[in-house]
Amino acid sequence: LDLEDNKDIQDSHLQGICEQLSLRVRYLGLKGTRIRKLPQEMRKLKHLEILYVGSTRISELPQEIGELKHLRILDVRNTDITELPLQIRELQHLHTLDVRNTPISELPPQVGKLQNLKIMCVRSTGVRELPKEIGELNHLQTLDVRNTRVRELPWQAGQISQSLRVLAGDSGDGVRLPEGVCEALINGIP
Repeated sequence: LDLEDNKDIQDSHLQGICEQLSLRVRYLGLKGTRIRKLPQEMRKLKHLEILYVGSTRISELPQEIGELKHLRILDVRNTDITELPLQIRELQHLHTLDVRNTPISELPPQVGKLQNLKIMCVRSTGVRELPKEIGELNHLQTLDVRNTRVRELPWQAGQISQSLRVLAGDSGDGVRLPEGVCEALINGIP
């Protein structure tokens, strides 16, 4: 269900959509709408795989987001969301998490529970430090921390995916890798 840039969609409409189409919706695109709040009824979208809420007026994700067990892509870029709910740990099928251009300043340790996460974008946020639990993301392939204050990566070399790509820095600043990681990357140590 693609409602992108539909300025007529209001919060109350979204509530009705969740209730009436709960078993059918796999994709919900709300980008550019005037939605301010995701309703608790979101939990009824049991088969939802892709949720795009970028460029909306949303300022928080409901706790019920954790009930979307089939969610693979969560894109909240360009919103006013300031934090991710702890229930994010329940999204075991999540492949892509994009929080770029939000006022988020901290990622909860629960992101380390997202065992199928391959792409994490925290670009252009207030994040200064990544939780050490990021090291538990064995399938992570792309970590985008450009234009953040992140200057160190918190994991051990043995936990890094062979194909991890880190996009980092701004205005020439670099990111310091933990001790042993550079050697491991050069020597191909798993």
